[in-house]
Amino acid sequence: MIRFNFKKKLKKQIVFFYEDIIEKQLLEIVSKKFKKNNYSVQFSKNFSKETDIGFFASPSSSIKKHSSKLSIISLGGMDQGKLFWPNIWLKEPWNKFDIGLLPGKHWSNMWQKCSWFNSSRPKYLVAEVGWPKTQKFISKMKLNNKLNKKFTILYAPCFESDLKGHNVVDAIKNTNIKLMVKHHAWKEPLEIKKFSDIKKNIKKMSIYAKKNLGDRVKVIKPTEDIFNYFSSADLLITDESSVIYESLLFNIPALSCKDWPMRSNNTNKPRKIKMDKDVCIYINKNNLHKTIKMIKSNYKKYQKHIHKKKEKYFSNLTKCNDIIYKLVDDIVIKKQSSNYLKPRYKVKNLKSFFFKSLNN
Repeated sequence: MIRFNFKKKLKKQIVFFYEDIIEKQLLEIVSKKFKKNNYSVQFSKNFSKETDIGFFASPSSSIKKHSSKLSIISLGGMDQGKLFWPNIWLKEPWNKFDIGLLPGKHWSNMWQKCSWFNSSRPKYLVAEVGWPKTQKFISKMKLNNKLNKKFTILYAPCFESDLKGHNVVDAIKNTNIKLMVKHHAWKEPLEIKKFSDIKKNIKKMSIYAKKNLGDRVKVIKPTEDIFNYFSSADLLITDESSVIYESLLFNIPALSCKDWPMRSNNTNKPRKIKMDKDVCIYINKNNLHKTIKMIKSNYKKYQKHIHKKKEKYFSNLTKCNDIIYKLVDDIVIKKQSSNYLKPRYKVKNLKSFFFKSLNN
């Protein structure tokens, strides 16, 4: 049992802090349980706004200062800080928060391995609670006996650049395969400044897809939640995105091209895609057509492999938001919590782990 030392009792007042629409969509799901139980709920982009309870889903490196009496930090995406795995906490410290929340065993194992770093440890506790979106969409996850019988690809890149979308269209234009296109919602001024060509690329790709695929393509509004479309898809194609992990929930294979470049802005040299072969198939872009055909022909085999991975990345599929609510409400009412992970303070190969963490 962990006890919390607050001078005054916390009010049932919670502010959900976010940077972009993806984080807000995630937090809106969490907020419903609090609203239902008479908490005062607000959303804000101003991280320094004063509140009794502050719930953050942005990388901690973006949060220079906060004024929350009880501060909670969670991930904004399943692949957050992937370039720095296993120890993202060197780049995104959690020690300026009270509580850290994790989505499943994979993240919990990474945290425990890194928990001897002071930067990884919030003031009070870290808990494995699950991924908030899973509870909302659980009914759709159960299907994947698709209503549409035509094989359908969901193309959802992080960056529409370097003719990635054109590559996908060219790979299926002489087939009867359907395509759904879901681009990232590029709305934030800083993002648009860093990637000034992205919006133009999205428009060009959408036109190219409609011209070559006709009524076999559906272009989804970037602001819509991608979870609404997973249940209609048979295959996910992306570059490097957290949707690779979320597609596991729907037993959908994920495919990416290792020779698609990734960028940090418009001027720096592109980097290679950070691969995770545990959850995604990586090929060269000139093999897209052949690989799509192979996956379509051996679909059940690929689904069977994915099903085994689901439990590794996601905990508490049907009750994540109930667990988050109970954890916070127990702290508000009882000033204590029994839900927490124990840190590890010893690493078997300390030297190699330390240098791996620093060099990632």
